[in-house]
Amino acid sequence: MLEQIVRRKFYLQRHLYAPLLKERESFLSLMHDRNLAHQTLLNAADYLLHIVEYLHLTDDDGTLVSIESILIAANEWSHAVTEHPMKRREAKHSDKKFVSLALDFLSHINRLDVRFCKDIVLNRLFSRKHFLVRYLTYPLFNERTEFIANAESKGAKLDTLRSIAQYQIHLIDLLNYSIKRPVSMLEIQVAARVWQQMPKNGKGKEGGSKLSYARFMSHSRDWLSFMGMLEIEADDDYVGVKEMEDYLNWMFTEKGCSQKTIKLNRSVIKSFLKYCSSVGVTMNNLSLYTMDKYIGKRQKEDGCKRKTISNTVSILRTFLKYCSEKGWCPSNIHINMKSPRIYQYEDLPSFAPWEDVQSILRSESQASGTAIRNYAILLMLSVYGLRCSEITDMRLSDIDWWNERILLKRAKGCRPQILPLQQSIGNAIIRYVRTIRQNESHNEYLFLCSRAPYRKMSTAAIYRIVSTALKNENLKLRHYGPHSLRHSCATHLVNNGCTLKEVADLLGHQLLDTTRIYAKVNLSSLRKVSDIKWEEIL
Repeated sequence: MLEQIVRRKFYLQRHLYAPLLKERESFLSLMHDRNLAHQTLLNAADYLLHIVEYLHLTDDDGTLVSIESILIAANEWSHAVTEHPMKRREAKHSDKKFVSLALDFLSHINRLDVRFCKDIVLNRLFSRKHFLVRYLTYPLFNERTEFIANAESKGAKLDTLRSIAQYQIHLIDLLNYSIKRPVSMLEIQVAARVWQQMPKNGKGKEGGSKLSYARFMSHSRDWLSFMGMLEIEADDDYVGVKEMEDYLNWMFTEKGCSQKTIKLNRSVIKSFLKYCSSVGVTMNNLSLYTMDKYIGKRQKEDGCKRKTISNTVSILRTFLKYCSEKGWCPSNIHINMKSPRIYQYEDLPSFAPWEDVQSILRSESQASGTAIRNYAILLMLSVYGLRCSEITDMRLSDIDWWNERILLKRAKGCRPQILPLQQSIGNAIIRYVRTIRQNESHNEYLFLCSRAPYRKMSTAAIYRIVSTALKNENLKLRHYGPHSLRHSCATHLVNNGCTLKEVADLLGHQLLDTTRIYAKVNLSSLRKVSDIKWEEIL
């Protein structure tokens, strides 16, 4: 092969007596089979000769060649000056061709760095060797590839994986993060601001873009958390932390409260204790005056309504009762705490008229993409009056197709309930499962996120779906969340002659008093009252 390519005998002798003759000729034969031009083959033969020379390759040595060695050799070649007509002066850009051909040749003879193995996820993300070499030689190679492989296993698409790899490089550059070390959120925020203000640099990067900042923060936080290198700032710089944790642990172990209840209590108590720290009050000198000032702040500054204030007082009263029994605070605090008066049935449920609900369902039923999933969710919320968490916690196994029923676990009390599977709802679920649900994720939950990692939907995601649908109808409601559809369902049933017992059974209410509030919006009955001839009675 070399005799056909190199026609001058002087140069041919150099090629024939250099190491790896058979390997070089085999590689050139492959290039010849691709019908490449003679000049291209001649340049490749010359470069192979220099690659063997600068990398000190021999016939007897079968060791693998590292990427770093190739880069060093390419840099030496680009600055070298020889008697060859095409290399009588430095050629700064010739290193790229040296690297590209060296990678192809060493891969052909199985002597290339193990980082180029096809099992390494980075090799599937970048096809251009210049970019690939950069990602393979940057610091924290194992940590970066492990995180990307984990994202790939959760179903992340190629574009998402490339974005993760790119932002890992940006984080390393901006934080000089060549060695694993703990990183604070403040450092990430500063680096994200610097990255945000950088001028446009490649596809998808615009200077001053909020999206650039958000992506930098998200990818950096996820990667550092995965490595265990993200410093979580201690949020214990306020009084009563130990007392609160002891109380919450008692709620879980002794009272058997759910994690959601404990999370709510933690939020309320934490806000109160932080206020106490800000005004210099400790648990020992806590007084009713401090409690009144805090409740006033919640009402005037935070805009909390009476029902919220009542719930806050109830949680704090129970907490302070526990603390007083332990001797951590004065004993008369919880006894004298008073909640604002809450009148029974003082608030009518915020609901959407059933005609508007039907209009929403008709428009969503014709949509495509993620709207197929959203339609199934809206349909179940409207027909069954389910709570938001009951939708997110529903599993595929909860749908009994053979007996046409839904095995539901109520959010309050965790009581099981069986609902009939309506044909329209069954068809909507089947359409979702067959068309857009990520079934390959093997996730047990029915409704999944549309983007990787494919996990069960959050209550916030359900809220956004319902809120968007209601606001698109230009409805004037106090609340635009999933509970509005629950109220719409109950109100529609009451207005159409269903008894309170039937409505209570559907909604999962244990007491009829809970359902009786919907009688106040029974418009049909109210119209009958207005038709009474009061003059005859009086």
